[in-house]
Amino acid sequence: MKTFIKNKIKYLAALCGIVCALSAPFACSDMNELSDQFLNGGEKIYAARVDSVIPHAGYEQLELEVFVSNTRTDTVKVYWDNYQKHADIPVNSSSGVFTKAIDGLVEGSYLFQVVSLDPYGNRSLPVEVSGTVFGANFTSLLRNRNVVGMSVLRNGELTIKWGSSVTYGVECVASYINTSDQTVTLHVPMTETENTVISDFKSGLSYYTVFMAEPTAMETFQLDPVNVTVWSATTQSVHAYGSQVNADNAATKAVDGNITNRWHSTNTANPEYIAVALGSTITIDRLVIWPSIYDRATAAAEGRPADARFPTKFSFEVSMDGASWTDRVEFTFPASKLWEAGERIFDLPAPVQASYYKITGLEYDEPNPKGDWGSGYIVLGEIDVYEQR
Repeated sequence: MKTFIKNKIKYLAALCGIVCALSAPFACSDMNELSDQFLNGGEKIYAARVDSVIPHAGYEQLELEVFVSNTRTDTVKVYWDNYQKHADIPVNSSSGVFTKAIDGLVEGSYLFQVVSLDPYGNRSLPVEVSGTVFGANFTSLLRNRNVVGMSVLRNGELTIKWGSSVTYGVECVASYINTSDQTVTLHVPMTETENTVISDFKSGLSYYTVFMAEPTAMETFQLDPVNVTVWSATTQSVHAYGSQVNADNAATKAVDGNITNRWHSTNTANPEYIAVALGSTITIDRLVIWPSIYDRATAAAEGRPADARFPTKFSFEVSMDGASWTDRVEFTFPASKLWEAGERIFDLPAPVQASYYKITGLEYDEPNPKGDWGSGYIVLGEIDVYEQR
């Protein structure tokens, strides 16, 4: 029995040896094929990749900011358009931040591949980064921030009221000539919603809006400057007038800067008028009239119209000496508007130089709201003339 078992073991051992001998060449071949694909042609060495790349958008151009810490980098190559185009950034085995501006690009989005080369010509695996180039299509969408309100210039003080912020807007840059004949530049952030107050304005207000397409853009955009019309109020005093009912309703109340009081004439001058001295010679572009609001609260409480009698047609004349009057212009004041509060603006056909001006009542609306008042009266809150700056 023992002999039989020993013979059987010998047989199996011999059989295994034969099998191993026959299969060994095939097994070694398979193992070599696995390694040969990496070893054929020698060992592959890769250069170190750049640490990071930040794109900065521009107008028909783009700047890449490349961070390199490895001191064995000789050159950084930037590819785009599916590796069809490239630009080189010399690094010369140093570390730091390197920039490359690529111009002549068409507006649109780009994918860049950034590859490092060491001094031996070994290349790194690419670092991919996308960037945007802006152009005429983008700038055509930009709009200046609006100026929605402007105070009348008085004693060098001017208030600018800005409209809502605009897309891509960063700031508005305003410039003007001050009372010392110097050019002043103001930077108004787009986040500023308060009014801008200028205390030394003389002339020449303009502004433009600055835009940035992206927070990391390489440049800003701006539109052409907008020239802003500024109306300058005058220093006034009464030179002459037709009549006044009493001291509380004196003609001087028409030029004291207070629209809550009034000049109330009689109807005896036929016609009623008021002449105003300007204190110097100016160029007049505009006449502004505020109907009286003196009686409005009482009138509303009593359920009757306020006393705001004013000619429905009047003349405007100017003078250099307060005696000879020229450049006569006639204006109409719609009867339906006599009883509405607020300023009335009358632009002159052409600017005129003057040291005095005069308005004279010509026609009146009949019948008036309180039939007992009669015609020929002027009840006026305030008048002024403006010079364009």
